[in-house]
Order: sequence, then structure tokens, then C-alpha cells
Amino acid sequence: MGMNRAGRFLVSAALAGGLLAGGAVFTATAAEAAPPVVSAKYKSNGGFKVRPKNFGQHSYEVAPGTHSGALRFFAPMWRDMEPTRGSYNWTQLDTYVTWAEAWGYNDVLFTFRGTPQWAAGPVPYPTKEVSGVGSTSAPTSMKYWKQFVKAVVTRYKGRITQYQAWNEVTSPQFYQGSAGKMAKMTQILYKMVQKYDRKAVVVGASVQTHVVDAFRSFTPKYLSGLRKKGWPVEALAGHFYPAGSGGPNQRLRQIDMFNSTLNRAGVPKRVNRMDTEVNYSLGGAGATCSGNGRIGGNKAAMYVARTYLDGWRRGIRQQYWYLWTTECKDFPGIQMYATHQPGVKSYNRLAKWTTKAKFKGCSTGNLVKCKFVKKGSKFQIMFTEQGKSDASVGGKKQMCSVKGGRCKTVSGKVRVTKMPVRIS
Repeated sequence: MGMNRAGRFLVSAALAGGLLAGGAVFTATAAEAAPPVVSAKYKSNGGFKVRPKNFGQHSYEVAPGTHSGALRFFAPMWRDMEPTRGSYNWTQLDTYVTWAEAWGYNDVLFTFRGTPQWAAGPVPYPTKEVSGVGSTSAPTSMKYWKQFVKAVVTRYKGRITQYQAWNEVTSPQFYQGSAGKMAKMTQILYKMVQKYDRKAVVVGASVQTHVVDAFRSFTPKYLSGLRKKGWPVEALAGHFYPAGSGGPNQRLRQIDMFNSTLNRAGVPKRVNRMDTEVNYSLGGAGATCSGNGRIGGNKAAMYVARTYLDGWRRGIRQQYWYLWTTECKDFPGIQMYATHQPGVKSYNRLAKWTTKAKFKGCSTGNLVKCKFVKKGSKFQIMFTEQGKSDASVGGKKQMCSVKGGRCKTVSGKVRVTKMPVRIS
């Protein structure tokens, strides 16, 4: 299927630039960080049933080959859908929503971005805008935003199930307005959804976490604005792409920073926490792609499985992999475009193991043991954050690796590595 204009934007140069807030962050070298010190309060972040929606995905071309139950789009932009005030072009979003339904998704998240030039004011850093003049501006009148949001929510009632207020508001490539205005925009979105499609979920604007200064200068102010408005969200979202070549342990540090910030702000327990975009070793200017990308083989299998397990043990229940394509793309470090790829196999195997299981939480420390119950049968998924460790499994068990291959019959002590294994 040929790529449309919006799709080309998403997986080409604009994406490579659009996620490089503050310079070429992702092209820098960053050694894999040591495991973070985990507060005991995170060790029991279980108590939920794993559902297909807990495995999220992006695709703008074809049906993903992953066992994912939730799909996210952050295109088309507002400026594409309302090029002049009150004149709407729904063609592209109609197409994406129809595709999602045809692909079997009943959980669709749409993320807003890209203010139309007619609704925009001047911004401090116009050269950083990747989506056109004024695209990062808050609307000059909240009336414009309210009318557009109402039009979207009423048109897609019952078809789009989640709305995200904006994409990556900590990046000047996507947003240069104030935190207070974004809090107001979020509140307006919430009110429109409550009025016209109460079953839909409102997710706060996503924040990047790899550029720490930007995160710390914006996020507390945004949360303060939401608190003053009575927390008009059902979920809050971070993007935990590790900087440079950082892996899962670096991502854990970023999740911990996000969680600590939300906890200090007094976010209510009813508000869920999400990761609406994730991958590793992202490509900036000059990046090339071949085969399985910059991360392949067993490393890709381990990274993908840990992504979802790490999120769950930190209370991040819904996570969206970025992204499924039709061919190798320069931006993602771990490619997903064929079902034989190691990362895809790992994704699907973990989904098969855990979907419809009750996640009971994970132990803390270098040796991680995550407990599940499925159809009355208990099992654990074990891995280490670094190196190897011995684990006691008791009597005769089956040990299966998330990377695939034959399962082994084990008993007593087993050697556990960074590659997640199921013990049942």
C-alpha cells in the first residue's frame, strides 16, 4: 500500500527531527545505565488483568503483525483537518479509523497536534517547528480549540475510544505554548468528551522524559494546572524513549522520574499512567536502516519483552510500540515490519503468555520475578536487570524463553539472565 502524505511525514525526516528536542539527543552515545534503585512502593504494582489493550502499537500503512489490542494515531494534524476556520477535511482520519476497525482494533487512541496557521500566534522558536508555521502555538482563542474538538468527538463517537490532548508538549518541535494553556486545552477536551462521548477516555498531553531539563521545567506546571482544574483526565502519559543507546534500565530511570513527579503533584489514584510511544536507539539526521535495524537478534527480543514488563511493574499499564511499517525505516532502532523478526516474535510470545492473566506484581532487586495467574494456574516471568543470577524454582517446572526455542524441564535452581523466561 503506497504511503499517503501524512504517513510519509510520520516515518521520514520530520519524525527524525520531531523527536530530537534540544538538539541531536538520540544520536549521542549513552552507555546502558545501571538499574535504578526501586522504591518499595512500586513492588506491588499488580492487581490488574492483562488485556489486549495493554499491548499498544502504531501503524499508518498496514495491519500490524503483532498481537496488539490498541492502536494510536497522531496524524492527521489539526491544521490538516481544519485548514480554514470551520471548513473540515476528514478524509485522512476517516481512513485511519476505518483501517483500525478493519484490522480488528476496538481501542483507538487519537492524539492532537499541529495548530492551523489561522489559529496560531507567534512562537519563541519558529525555526524548531517541524510541521509548519504556527504549528506549535497554543490557539490564540480557546474558542477555536473547543469548536474543533467538538467536531472531532461528535464525528468519531464510539469509534475513537481515547483522546490525547497533545503530542510531546515538552518538545519545541511540537508545542511552544505555556503549560497553563495546555492545561486549559486539556480541560476543554475533557468537557467536550464528557458531553458528547462519555465512554471515551481523555489522556493528558504526552511529555518526553529523555530531555530532563525540558521535562522538569514544563511537567510540574502542567500538572499544577490540571490539579487546579480538578484533574480533567483519566490518564497521564510519558514517552520513555531512552536517550542515545540507553536500554531498558535507562528507560526505568525515566519512568521513575515521571512517577515521582506525578506523585509529588498529588495525581489521584484514579488517573492511570501510560507510555504512548516507545522504541530504542532512535535515528537522527543521517541515520540509515537495513535488515532488523540498529538493534536486532536476542537484544531486540529482550528489549521488547522488558518494555512491557518494566512498564507494568512501574504502574504503566498501557504502552504503545512505535511502530509497525512495511519496510525498514531510518527512525526506529528496533524494526517491526515482519513476523519473523526477533522483536516481533518476543512481543507476540509475551502477549500470548500474559493476555487474560492476572498480573500480581514483581519483586525488586537485580533478579526480577513477576507473578501471574492464568486460568487458575500460577506462573512467573523472571529476568535480571544486569548479568546473571540463580533463582530457586522448587519442584519440576517448565522454563521457556521469550526469544523462542524449546522449553526446558527444570527443578531446584536455574540460571536467569537478562532474557525474560517463563517458569510454569
